[in-house]
This record gives sequence, C-alpha cells and structure tokens, in this order.
Amino acid sequence: LKMACEHGHEFREPETIKRRLDTGPCQRNEQIDPDSIVKARGLPWQSSDQEVARFFRGLDIAKGGVALCLNPQGRRNGEALIRFVNKEQRNMALERHKHHLGHRYIEVYKASAEDFLKVAGDANHEAMIFLSKPDAQFIVRMRGLPFSATHEDIINFFNESPLTVAHGTEGILFVKYPDKRATGDAFVLFASEEEGNRALMKHKDNMKDRYIELFRSTAAEVSQVLKRFASTPLIPNGPPSLPLPTHPLFAINQIHPGMFQPGMFHPGMMPQQFIIPPQQRPKDCIRLTGLPFNAKAEDITLFLGDFAEYIKPQGIHMVLN
Repeated sequence: LKMACEHGHEFREPETIKRRLDTGPCQRNEQIDPDSIVKARGLPWQSSDQEVARFFRGLDIAKGGVALCLNPQGRRNGEALIRFVNKEQRNMALERHKHHLGHRYIEVYKASAEDFLKVAGDANHEAMIFLSKPDAQFIVRMRGLPFSATHEDIINFFNESPLTVAHGTEGILFVKYPDKRATGDAFVLFASEEEGNRALMKHKDNMKDRYIELFRSTAAEVSQVLKRFASTPLIPNGPPSLPLPTHPLFAINQIHPGMFQPGMFHPGMMPQQFIIPPQQRPKDCIRLTGLPFNAKAEDITLFLGDFAEYIKPQGIHMVLN
C-alpha cells in the first residue's frame, strides 16, 4: 500500500470482500461472465465449498460460486469450478496456481461459463424448490439409507441429538431413480452452521439396521446427484418388459439343471444383448467365493462396507449351482 501511494495511486472506493461464501442455486439460463471462472484440481476429496472458498480467501466469489465436481459414482473427484464476481478477481485467483491446501498443492486453470453451468446450473424444478428455502444455510447429504426410509425416519434420526431439520419434511429431498425407487440417498437442510456441524457428528450412526454416512453438501452437488440418478437406466438397453430385481444392486444368474430349456430366457439371467465380448470387457469386476449358502445381496454390500457405494446398479450377480 505504501508503494502504491508513493507512485501516486489514490484509493477512493473501498472494495468489500465477503468473509464467507454465500451459498445458493444457480439457474441454467443465468448470465455468467465468461472470464470469471477457474477450475481447481487436486482438492482433498472431503473438501467442502467453504474450504475451497477459504483457499481463495481475499477474493470475491459470486453467490453459489463454488461447484464441487463428482465422479460417475457420485463421489467428489477432487475438482471444483469457481465463479468470481469479475475478471480481475479471476486473474488474481489464477495466481494461486500450485499454492497449498493442507499438504496438497492445488492446480488452478481458466475455465468457461459453460463448464460451470454444466456442473452447477442443471437444477430441476424439484431441486430449485428445495434449494430456495429461506433460512437454510447448511446442506447435509445422507447415504446408505434403508430403501423404506421416510421423512419421519430422517427427522427422528436427527431428533435424537436433538437437532431440528429446517422446514420439517420440506427440508428433506430424497434422491430417486426414474421409476421412483429409492436410491438410499437424501439431502437435508439445517438452519445454521452450528446445527449442520452437529448433524455431521452422527456420521455412521444407525438407522434401523444400517449405518448412515453423512457429508456436508452444496447446491451444485444436489443438482448433479439428482441429474445423474434421473438419467441412470435401471438396466441399460433392456427390454421394457424385463422384470426388475427386488434389490437395486442385485441380479441373479440361476443355473439349475433341467430348470429351463437351452436358449430360454429366464427373468433372473442376463439377456444375451447384455453380454460383452471378452476383448471389450472392462476390468471392473471381482469374484467372491466361499460365501455362506444363505448369503444375499445385502450381506455382500455390508461385507464390502464403504466400497459398496462403487457397485453399479444390478452389479451383484449370485451364481447358484
């Protein structure tokens, strides 16, 4: 500042920089300065939008301007798109390239408004209503919910602490497949940082017979997760008359001699059009042997623990002989 003054610079209008990131949804048709976006890579996967904002402290990020990117499994991939209020702020953000966040250095590059809108601007009508609730400052993502879980179950889960879900049942958004089946995910609103952080302390507490994972979430993550599950086919390219399995991760290849004639399609078997030639098969499967004879899909997901979230829909195939 002293050097600037010595060179004749005059400070006339003070510039206000927010100390905390203002959260909120971004609409697809919103006008965004194309020179205001950066992409940050190498973030710790557990980073929240507020932690990303703190990495760029001293710079003015637009409201709802941190969009954490997700991988195909719905987990954060260590990347984020950040929208600043103008080009000058964006250019100063680029100077943070390879600065450290904890023990990791973060890469910062220019990005486009289209990149930001792809991640943060695809909120559907249901998400916009949920994210536009007043006095809801903190979003918690719940994973691993029983498929039968209701709004009352979630309210009671947090009431034990005691904690109050903002707006009651309207502050809970279940994530569902296109046919309205539950995915085991939900988003919950809390009125303050304090209540939200207390809610996160219930991470891996039980609801019924399942432990529940809790993570701080963002408006952009709500939009991405809803979009991903809304476009997830239950059985890719499958015939419309194919019966659906009773468990979202479960299909079964029943091989009982004499049970059906060669070439006959059994509802539990993988149809021929789903079989991929060996040379085209991705190396993304594991084989479990020595299972108890009464093992079910639920037992396998419990055995795999945290890794079970990577299982694709209908990704468990039990072979009986």
